[in-house]
Amino acid sequence: MILSSFSYEPDEPESSSARTAYLTAKDIRLLALVMLILLILMTPLYLFWRRQTEKHLCKENFRAMFTAMGSYLEANDGRYPPAYVVGQGESPRIDRSGLANTWATQLSQYMPKRATFRCPSAIAKECARVEALGEDPAMCLTYGLFIALAGIPASNIMNDHGTILIGETSNGGSQGTYDPLPLLGADNRALDGFLIGYDTGNLKFSRGTRAVTRLAFYDAGNGQFRSKGRSRHEGGIHFLFCDGHVATMTPEAALVRHRYPELEGFWASQ
Repeated sequence: MILSSFSYEPDEPESSSARTAYLTAKDIRLLALVMLILLILMTPLYLFWRRQTEKHLCKENFRAMFTAMGSYLEANDGRYPPAYVVGQGESPRIDRSGLANTWATQLSQYMPKRATFRCPSAIAKECARVEALGEDPAMCLTYGLFIALAGIPASNIMNDHGTILIGETSNGGSQGTYDPLPLLGADNRALDGFLIGYDTGNLKFSRGTRAVTRLAFYDAGNGQFRSKGRSRHEGGIHFLFCDGHVATMTPEAALVRHRYPELEGFWASQ
């Protein structure tokens, strides 16, 4: 006679599906808790890598702009493009669509398709909507040309390694950027994020000029540029120099130094 080791419980139903269902629900709750903890732990890492990716793409835009600028110089007797087509006074001329023809408009025909004139870290309010050459009638621009170099021969630059050509900018003082002398479009809204000008005069500096304008250094609208102030990117914003290299600099970069009537440093034009 063979005795079975199976223990029979008369009160237990033939199927244990209810118990199995209870264990499965418990496992799901445990898994959800683990996933939530992982999500909380991974979020800072994700945000860090996203910021790093945006910084990299921004630098790639600058490199593309330098290549496009080279093509423009070849086609235009070695001269940099004008900052913008002038309308009344110092204001940009606006077309029927409310768009200005700027230096970026002229460069757009030479830009690679994968590159843009918009930094991926910039919000919509920072964009200056300007005219584009090509299929799209308008483009968002968050980079500015240094006014001192607009329209001059590239051969005039004596120190191309130490002279800034293009920097990251913000339109109309958005994000608390420094824009004491806004340029207004046809609807009396600021349209100036494509230009790095001077705080005492957009197009020309004077003895009292202290800083350049519209750089994407946030919370600096009062003219205070602190080394640890907020910027579009952690650690500062990007600048393209005339020799093609890209550098990241902190808010003090907005300050100018000069022995009047000449500017010195990387805001010198010649």
